[in-house]
Amino acid sequence: SQSNQNYFSYCIIDEAHCISEWGHDFRISYTHMGDNIRKFCKTKNNNNIPFLALTATASYNVLSDIQRELNIKENAIIRIEKQDQPEIYFKIIEVNAEFNPDAGINTNNKEILEEAKLKTLIHELALLPQNYQAIYENEDDSDYNPDNFNSQKNAGLIFCSSGNSYSDISASLKYHFPDFKIGLSYNNEEIDNKDKIYDPNQTPEENHQPELLIATKECGIGISKENIRFVIHFNYPGSIERYYQETGRAGHDGKPSVA
Repeated sequence: SQSNQNYFSYCIIDEAHCISEWGHDFRISYTHMGDNIRKFCKTKNNNNIPFLALTATASYNVLSDIQRELNIKENAIIRIEKQDQPEIYFKIIEVNAEFNPDAGINTNNKEILEEAKLKTLIHELALLPQNYQAIYENEDDSDYNPDNFNSQKNAGLIFCSSGNSYSDISASLKYHFPDFKIGLSYNNEEIDNKDKIYDPNQTPEENHQPELLIATKECGIGISKENIRFVIHFNYPGSIERYYQETGRAGHDGKPSVA
């Protein structure tokens, strides 16, 4: 780039936690990012360019990884005072499953649990408009009507594993909620155009379908839709930081949302 008289002032890396979470076993090139940038991207004075790595969800271990891979010193870290998301209401949903006490942790009991969770999910989705009304009442929004929940361009996102859960959920919801406009996103493959479930160029009648996106963790975090009113975790993630990031897909427009 120097021969073309093109130089760099700084390097900004967004979603920097991916260096750690994906770099070691998914995209190895991530772990060489710092070295390659310093080698090929120089300032006009041939100095190393400064780095700005941005992330909202790095645990202490992931943060250490980012520092090591990018060679960022401890005294260069800037943290916000708090990470609360006041627009998101959190709800824990109990799942009742009747296990076989003699079976131990085997495939049969796992299937029983998955079936019970799926039954609970369907029940919660059916009650969602009524349950959501209580949140709007807390927000003093007198215009909310639960009967209109599915015609207000509200969207939902369900996180699940990439195994049987994904296939079972998508098939079951299409059967139980035939009016839902369901998008699927699996292992970075887009099906049913996941980012354009709501299209402003469509007619009101076309857009007034309930929107529901079922996604695995690999591609769900890349979703940015302002009208996501609820995020449901069918399978919980491996860290609280990951959960924080995934629930943050809701409420981008600042309106009350449910996790």
